[in-house]
Amino acid sequence: MFGLLRGRRATRAITSIEGISDEGGEGRRSVDRRGMLRLGGMAAAGAAIASAVNASPADATTGNMQFGASNDAGASVTDLTSNQGGSTLSIENNGIGTGVSILTFGGGDGLDVVSNGGTGLGILAEGASGIQANAGSTTGVGVIGLGGGIGVQGSGGGSAAGVTGVGGPSGGIGVIGTGGGSGTGVEGIAGAGGTGVLGQSATGVGVATRATAPTGTFPALSAVSSGKGSAISATTTVNATIPAVVSTSGSAAEPAVRATGRAVPAGGAVAAAGNAAALTVQGVAVFTRSNVATVPAAATSVVVNVPGGLAAASHVLATMQTTTPTNIGVKSATPNPATGKVTITLTAAAPAGGVMVAWFVLLSPLCLGSHASLSLRLGLEGPSRDGDVSANLSPVQAPRKSVRTTHVANR
Repeated sequence: MFGLLRGRRATRAITSIEGISDEGGEGRRSVDRRGMLRLGGMAAAGAAIASAVNASPADATTGNMQFGASNDAGASVTDLTSNQGGSTLSIENNGIGTGVSILTFGGGDGLDVVSNGGTGLGILAEGASGIQANAGSTTGVGVIGLGGGIGVQGSGGGSAAGVTGVGGPSGGIGVIGTGGGSGTGVEGIAGAGGTGVLGQSATGVGVATRATAPTGTFPALSAVSSGKGSAISATTTVNATIPAVVSTSGSAAEPAVRATGRAVPAGGAVAAAGNAAALTVQGVAVFTRSNVATVPAAATSVVVNVPGGLAAASHVLATMQTTTPTNIGVKSATPNPATGKVTITLTAAAPAGGVMVAWFVLLSPLCLGSHASLSLRLGLEGPSRDGDVSANLSPVQAPRKSVRTTHVANR
């Protein structure tokens, strides 16, 4: 870009700034002060543009630039060059106005700054706010950073933020990061003991992720721990009214959460390949597809409705919860996928007061030949609560028909 700018200067008439004088007669006064705004050599072009914008056509001149007056260079370029070690141009405003004002009306850039000095900065801004850029339209961009390395970099002092983004008042987004190619949109790197990315919200969602491709299979959130810690940790306070983790599946064929243990190959004491522990529950576990039914006195069976229905791979565990004076047990627990009901049958008629039977429905991988999931609700003692998680059951190679399980008690 620097070469392009030099090329432009070589093909245009150049008006040199010579003999700049102070109309007050006090002589030339240096305003190069330590800690002031320093823009480098190209800032001279910015100052000339500002003067040209405010000038009237009648003031067009190719003579010396005059302080306290409007100057118009016409179609010529004003160039200021120096080879000293300080600033080529320093501008100081001791009032409350703007040091440099640049306006363009033809669609060009307001300020074009090139640092061709290796590690030099294109713009160094110091102040209460270093740089403030306002876009002129609702779709415009206030600041665009392009770099062969980093496009925009912000460094905060002390505990201040390096970069802060504030969204518009009508639901605007504070910061948007777009990765190039397969690159990352936003990356947060924490210091020792710090947090890479922190999202806070008093009334909304702290951090939200979305995978928007309709046919994509990538997760909306991916977490990997390379150390000994957990990939994801969720904790609530004593004021929480919902579980620490809530997961809801919109697909009838897929579980809300799938947990897969480490693969265990066949061999030795392992007759068939499978997986190690997929889920550990420390506390009460409640299964919404389980309950207690009562077989009435003198009856031999009871029919129960299963929430969510049944599949061909469903099978039922059932056991008596009542002690009877005679030898009675559960003969069968028969699922009916067509009606979504289970018929629990006793070995004999229930005595006076009836017999309570606890039942539990599982989805068996024995009948699927593929992974199945078991829906759990953790740490709760009542049904109809949120917070489903799933534990993978390992597949077997040979499918079987539905299993009917009988538990006999009080023999």
